[in-house]
Amino acid sequence: MTEKIVNCRSCGIPMETASQHACGEVENPYCNYCTSPNGILKAREQIREQIVRFHMESLGMTRGDAEKKTDEHMKTLPEWQGD
Repeated sequence: MTEKIVNCRSCGIPMETASQHACGEVENPYCNYCTSPNGILKAREQIREQIVRFHMESLGMTRGDAEKKTDEHMKTLPEWQGD
């Protein structure tokens, strides 16, 4: 049986296995990157900075472009839609 793939409510990363969910709990809507070791969601700015760095390192973006892309992306995510 395959597990249902869901996306992290905070960063949007696909979570294909339980181990990718915070604390390995599929009920937790956040990924390991967006949470502390005990499964609590990190601050918005911490998550934003992680995504900015990902865009810079993985996609070769400038910081300014990475920040713009990150801000646009975060607006679409359930956790940050009110911000």
